[in-house]
Amino acid sequence: MASSILGIEAHYDKPVPYDDIKAAIDDRYGKWLFVDNPSSPIKVWRVEPKQIAIQLAADDSGMKQIIYLSASAWRKKHAGNSTEK
Repeated sequence: MASSILGIEAHYDKPVPYDDIKAAIDDRYGKWLFVDNPSSPIKVWRVEPKQIAIQLAADDSGMKQIIYLSASAWRKKHAGNSTEK
């Protein structure tokens, strides 16, 4: 079985502005913004053509986290849980 990267996490310290990170993602993937609740510190992009999902979150300490997740990750997770016979 071939190995592949299913996801990547990036962490940013407090001095890096949340809005700068979001703007950088929006520049490339803005039209795929999937969850955009202005009061929520979490944003999600679902980029169908690239088969990836991106999550941007910030915690109370000011740390920011981006998760890039390949669609292969959720396909593999659910492959073994199929109820089809």
